[in-house]
Amino acid sequence: MKVWVGVLGWIGLLQFVQAQPAVQSEPFRIILREVQFTAEKSTIRTSAARSLDKVVSLMAATPGVTIEIGAHTDASGSSSYNQRLSQKRAVAVRDYLIRKGVSSRRLSARGYGETRPHIRCSPCSDAQKQQNRRIELLVKGVPQDSSRLAAWYELGGLRVPKRVVDPPVPKVTPTIAPAYDQKLSEAFQAENPAGKTNKDYFAELSEGGSPKAPASLPATFLGYTIELACAAKPLAAGHTLFQKFQPVYLRNDPADTYCYFTGAFFTLPEAQQYLHEVVLPATAAAKVVSFQGGVKIYAAP
Repeated sequence: MKVWVGVLGWIGLLQFVQAQPAVQSEPFRIILREVQFTAEKSTIRTSAARSLDKVVSLMAATPGVTIEIGAHTDASGSSSYNQRLSQKRAVAVRDYLIRKGVSSRRLSARGYGETRPHIRCSPCSDAQKQQNRRIELLVKGVPQDSSRLAAWYELGGLRVPKRVVDPPVPKVTPTIAPAYDQKLSEAFQAENPAGKTNKDYFAELSEGGSPKAPASLPATFLGYTIELACAAKPLAAGHTLFQKFQPVYLRNDPADTYCYFTGAFFTLPEAQQYLHEVVLPATAAAKVVSFQGGVKIYAAP
């Protein structure tokens, strides 16, 4: 029975991790320098088609991506004429991608005319005018860890961004009731009769002492914790939550809500066990949450 419970627990954890949305890169713009048009025309040239076919391949390889096709002109001619011409060119690029199999729901076309020059100049040389006449893609939804992110950057002639490695995050030790601490200690000793230590196991201690004011939950916190309550205003210093649990951590959400947490765990089963055996008997509204990239995600009950 214990084996099956352990297996089911890990299956649940695996399903939870798989269900989490991939962290996406910030939207970025790339210029398709090979996509040029004949003067006053909106027909796709053969040289432009080769570049657009690369976009088609990348869209197929990264199915969650959407793009805005922005067409820009130089300042020759009237602004109203340039606006109409740029819109026709943006639509022509969009229609080409659709004909090649890209879903229209993933594409939008917008003509900017001469309103957003790449180079501000007056008067402009022919080379400067050519740089202002461009097709620019606003790319959204590429997963941060996708191997295709570099390919998108290379398509626009951009330097591939280096992968950012988060600094080590200090581990926070949760507080638990002495009875639970003793029970957990006995179970740990049974699994490690030779006194071996598991460095990945989250050490749990009872600090005791008088209630303390909540500390701020680190912005870089990664892992699982227990959300005790959320309120529109900060809780009073003598609130019962601070008497029942120590330590308690506070996080002020962007929606101006104040959320309070206790405990820090490496795995979902550990957090769920602590929730059901320690926290829920005292606070029925508590929930397990995880933080990934600063985003709070509620775990399944």
